[in-house]
Amino acid sequence: MFSNVFLISIFAFLLTLGLVVIVHELGHFLFCKLFGIYVKTFSIGIGPKFLRKRWGETEYVLSAIPFGGYKQSGWGRENGYESLLQYTELKSVVARL
Repeated sequence: MFSNVFLISIFAFLLTLGLVVIVHELGHFLFCKLFGIYVKTFSIGIGPKFLRKRWGETEYVLSAIPFGGYKQSGWGRENGYESLLQYTELKSVVARL
């Protein structure tokens, strides 16, 4: 029904889109770390969490569906901080990285 070229093209498109999303989210992640914004989770992939590793205050995740990714950030009251300013004042630049 579908030719091999068509299926390979669809797969290549999805792989490329997934890589673009990962690089995009990595940019958000690095920006947050650089400016001291709390990053709760950084995930490569979406869906159910397949592999997890907590390093410092961030949980790094490899999820089941490898197309895409996400970064979950915040500094809200649930983390003990009233504001971004309070969070960044409590940590040095090196400690935030």
